[in-house]
Amino acid sequence: LGDPHQLPPRASTLGLRTSILERMWENGPSSTRTRLATQYRCHPGIAELCNQLFYRGQLRHGLGPESRGTILGPKCPPVLVVLSNGSESRVDRSYRHDKEAQWVVQWVLNACNRNSVAAPNVGVICLYKPHSEGCQRA
Repeated sequence: LGDPHQLPPRASTLGLRTSILERMWENGPSSTRTRLATQYRCHPGIAELCNQLFYRGQLRHGLGPESRGTILGPKCPPVLVVLSNGSESRVDRSYRHDKEAQWVVQWVLNACNRNSVAAPNVGVICLYKPHSEGCQRA
C-alpha cells in the first residue's frame, strides 16, 4: 500500500523517477488495483487543500469538521496562510523572513491566550529551517 502523491520517488536516475507503486498501478492487472478515496486522518479543511492540489477532487472526507476541531477554538481555521510585508533574507542556500516570524509568533500567542491553550501545543510549519529558527527566536 502506498500513495505516490504523498511519497514520490526521490531518485534522479531516469529509470527510478517513477516509483515501483506507480509502475505496478500502470502495468499490473486492474483486478489488483483499489483506490482508497476516503480519508479519516485530518481536518477536512486541510485535506481539501491536498485534494484539490494533488488528487483532482477525488478524495472524500470520512469525518466532518466538527470531529476534527482545532485547539484554538471553533472560529479558528485549520489552515492559515500568512502574507506579510517585508522581505525574505538569504541564509546560505535557504531563506528567513524575520518580520513574518514575529507576526506568526504574536498571532499564536494571542490565539493561545484567547483560548486557554499552551503555546507548546500549537504547531507552526515553516518551509525553511532558518525561518523556523527565526520563529523560535521571536
